[in-house]
Amino acid sequence: ITSGVANQRLGIKALLLDQKRVVSGVGNWVADEVLYQCEIHPDQRNLTNKQATTVVKNLNSILSIAVECLNQYQAYPETWLFSYRWTKKKPGKDHKGRNLTFLQSGGRTSAIVMSIQKLRKSQGQDAGKSGKRSNKDAAPVKNESAANAQEKAKGAKKTKREIIDNISPDQKKKREKSASTSENGDLNFRRSRRLANIRHAGN
Repeated sequence: ITSGVANQRLGIKALLLDQKRVVSGVGNWVADEVLYQCEIHPDQRNLTNKQATTVVKNLNSILSIAVECLNQYQAYPETWLFSYRWTKKKPGKDHKGRNLTFLQSGGRTSAIVMSIQKLRKSQGQDAGKSGKRSNKDAAPVKNESAANAQEKAKGAKKTKREIIDNISPDQKKKREKSASTSENGDLNFRRSRRLANIRHAGN
């Protein structure tokens, strides 16, 4: 069971309530009781091996004591969260006077003492994915994009040069002749305009 609880990306309460993942038969109040006694937040992911071992130990202990109490027609221990959780989701206190609140976890209402059941976001496998490491990984992406842009620009220039170089001699002559004809046409047009202006001024 311990190996199925440790280093899992699913929140620990959702994991315990899933009847097919790790163990079957764990109900809502039992999962809350286990996590309360382990001082683990119900949404905690990636439990360490030590935390997973503690969860399994407490689960076995709580189930054994609960069965014994039922057989003897006795109430559950007063130190359990069970004795203080039935407040119709209103804030309360545990046996030590610590604030008891409710939240949604694993698709169910969860009783939790926030002061001892703190959610640690960077733990286990998640810890190695944050901080400077991610920034270093991001830097090469920017450099690679810049390099790709430069290569594309060079490729575009090279393509234009290749198009010009690949023009046949006949096509080059036609282009040069066309350019020359265009220039001569412009000169003739300018001369005609000048002569017209001179004649108009003389009249």
